[in-house]
Amino acid sequence: MNYLAHLYLSDRTDDGFAGSLLGDFVSGSVAGRFGAAVESEILMHRRIDAFTDAHPVVKRSKARISGNLRKYAGVLVDVFYDHFLAVDFEKYSDVALADFSKNVYRALVHHQKLFPEAFQRRILAIAEFDLLGSYASLDGIATALVRISGRIRRRNELAEGIADLKNNYAELRADFAEFFPELVEFVQRERGN
Repeated sequence: MNYLAHLYLSDRTDDGFAGSLLGDFVSGSVAGRFGAAVESEILMHRRIDAFTDAHPVVKRSKARISGNLRKYAGVLVDVFYDHFLAVDFEKYSDVALADFSKNVYRALVHHQKLFPEAFQRRILAIAEFDLLGSYASLDGIATALVRISGRIRRRNELAEGIADLKNNYAELRADFAEFFPELVEFVQRERGN
């Protein structure tokens, strides 16, 4: 899952929002490196990723990615799933995406120093340009793919993945609709809810 899904699945506290994203930046043991709430969310991030990567519906979505982009299928599907979550956010949440995003941005700015320096610089831009809200549009997803592509050291065609989203939109959306409730249930079980 990408940023929006991890944030949505967090415990929705300031520490939870920070920890849910730190899972992309922290490797190895987290014991004693952060506060307990942040560490808990980092570990939940890892469990979410493992559940997602092993899920047959996610594998089906990855198989929908065209051959030359297949090596980036995991990244593309994560971003595409964030798009579908953004489009239908009110279906899954009792809070509007704009309000949810404002809370996230405030929490990330508050916890900015926990992140690697390169990401610290991006946090303000993420808030200023409403990255999470932008996921609801195809243009926003296209822009996200261009940015991700630019962070990969070697030349790549990742940004061209927007065509795979457009060409397989209905199928990928159906995949997400089937998968996401199962992921939500998994997280609730993991949290003991």
